[in-house]
Amino acid sequence: MPTADHIRAFAAKHDFQRPVWMPDWQWQRVQELRAIGKTQDYPATIEAYGEWMDSMLAKPPRTWDGFQAAEMTQSYALFAETWPAPVGEHWKLYWWAWLMPDRDHRDLAHGYIGGQQNQDYIQRTGDWRGNASVYRTYCRDMGRMNFNHWAANGTLLGGHILGSEAMMREGRHGLGTFPLRTWCWFDGSTQETLDHYYFAVSIKDQKVFTDLGPSAFDRLMGRNILAKSVGELAALYHPSLKRFVSSSGRTGIAYLLAIQDGTKHIVHTLSRRGALTDVGRTNIPGGLPLLGHDADPGMIAQQTPNGPWADAWVANGVDGKSLPFELTASYKQWGHFATTPLWKRSYLGQHYGLATIDVSIGNQTVPLMAQWRREDRPADRTEYLDSIYHGTTQLNPNGSIGQQGGFIASLQHRNKLLAFTSPYPELRYPHDRKLPDRITSVQTSIALLDLQPRPTWEIFRDGERVERWPRKARFG
Repeated sequence: MPTADHIRAFAAKHDFQRPVWMPDWQWQRVQELRAIGKTQDYPATIEAYGEWMDSMLAKPPRTWDGFQAAEMTQSYALFAETWPAPVGEHWKLYWWAWLMPDRDHRDLAHGYIGGQQNQDYIQRTGDWRGNASVYRTYCRDMGRMNFNHWAANGTLLGGHILGSEAMMREGRHGLGTFPLRTWCWFDGSTQETLDHYYFAVSIKDQKVFTDLGPSAFDRLMGRNILAKSVGELAALYHPSLKRFVSSSGRTGIAYLLAIQDGTKHIVHTLSRRGALTDVGRTNIPGGLPLLGHDADPGMIAQQTPNGPWADAWVANGVDGKSLPFELTASYKQWGHFATTPLWKRSYLGQHYGLATIDVSIGNQTVPLMAQWRREDRPADRTEYLDSIYHGTTQLNPNGSIGQQGGFIASLQHRNKLLAFTSPYPELRYPHDRKLPDRITSVQTSIALLDLQPRPTWEIFRDGERVERWPRKARFG
């Protein structure tokens, strides 16, 4: 263990401090993120340092923490030189156990954690590592976008920790094949734009590649994909609504209203006015929480001084958009629409935003949305906002929403939208349900969210005000 004097010297060197390239306003934004959550500050006392060491040594070598690959590899890269040798060796054991550098990837069971084949191997051999490396699997196979990101991170940076050229080559292969060529530059948009928490998992890995990649080539690939992702975040952010205006594949209504995750935290570091909403409140409408949990504000705060999220001019596109502003991006959906890409449309008016994906076939939680502010003021509180979404027949602001079969076709031209729905299931995917022999109900649901303490909207049907719910209406 280092002495108390050594620890004070380490803390002085690694203290959270402003880099020379960062302007005053941006440092203020970073400090605001740091104040609301979970930064790995360097411990200044021998007691706090000992607790930190104990917490790392208590992590078993095959603990599954893929979504935290960025936190683990970044912490090692920044601080390992100040750790006692056994702690560094413990992390080498962790990555050795997961990456299995002594085995060829063709000999490993693939799949998420290897499945039954991996369990059979453990029973047969008694090898506690099993025969599956989920990190290496998704350096070779396409998974979800965030899978391919944390897998390349764990293999490349974990391999660097091990000093394994073979693992670094494999991680580099995964990084170049999936995050770079597939998820970020194969399309005009990405699978996770804009999924408020999954996209955040991918982007924090992109930041590790950019700042801490073992080679200049790794860091160049990181810069390339990070520029695409952060540029899209900046374009979709409405500076008056203080929300993203975009369709979403996997999210929840609460994330479009109040809950803020890494995507919002990143934009906050690029906003001179600040992008956060409802800070310090305990009475957000609906009892909604302030923060998500996939990319803590402290993690984004800590990543920012490692290097810029984007070129300095991108900040002008966050707050300084000339409204109205619009974005159209192509989306091939893993190649399913390679010859006829879908269009993702976002239109940002002065006081509102409208967004669609032109065809949604059972896999979009928010295929279309509109939001507007109630008054001519920044919507920095949830109740300053009103919203319309299309979703499932079970609309729950605290949970997820989703399209329950059928498809939606949207035609959007700037601020005008026509939307058509059908229950007929196009059998594009194996898990799609077939049309039943007898149809008893056809439903299209629209959520109208009035977030005032007492509802202020009046709803009419055929000229009659609706006083009690639910209220049925005949088709047509």
